[in-house]
Amino acid sequence: MTAQIEDTFLLDGEQFALKSNLSTLIHPSNWGIEPTMMHTGCYRGYYATVEVTGGRLVLQSLTVSSRGGDFPVINGVQPEMEHETRAVYSELDLKLPFSGALIAARDFDRRHYQHMGFHPPSAYKTVVVLQLDSGTVIGREDRQQDTDTTPVDRPPPPGPPPISPLVGLPPGDEPTSAPETSDGLMDWIRKRFTRP
Repeated sequence: MTAQIEDTFLLDGEQFALKSNLSTLIHPSNWGIEPTMMHTGCYRGYYATVEVTGGRLVLQSLTVSSRGGDFPVINGVQPEMEHETRAVYSELDLKLPFSGALIAARDFDRRHYQHMGFHPPSAYKTVVVLQLDSGTVIGREDRQQDTDTTPVDRPPPPGPPPISPLVGLPPGDEPTSAPETSDGLMDWIRKRFTRP
């Protein structure tokens, strides 16, 4: 899977990648839109811009792809069509009643790029954690991270390839493991392929 488009988070005029999952509040199905894959960088079919303005959390824009092509008015906003299956809702100013910790990050360290999914907060140098109560900001913590030492969730490197079976050997005569030295390999070959 290709690295996915992140939702954008705007705070004090600065742009962050939204790391908290707000899908229950900003999913297009909330407005009767069934999203479909936009491209390999957006499998879920939509992405949004969320902002804190006046101490309140609001949805500012929503870009969504839908094969049905039915894009209703959201919060009084008619969408602008980018394509027959993709619409952009701008200046929604829709309040989001989120409660809990909202995490946003910026200053991505490209050394931690993963060609799949969404990048974890540990791959960013700047992280902001907001505490919200029903969409109102009640606390804020700013963190600077050393991405040289911060562990990043990555899959383990692949191991050695499996030994492929040798064609033409009688059952039970196949090697069970690779010989550890070239001399060992030559001995094995001589034993198996030299006529008595």
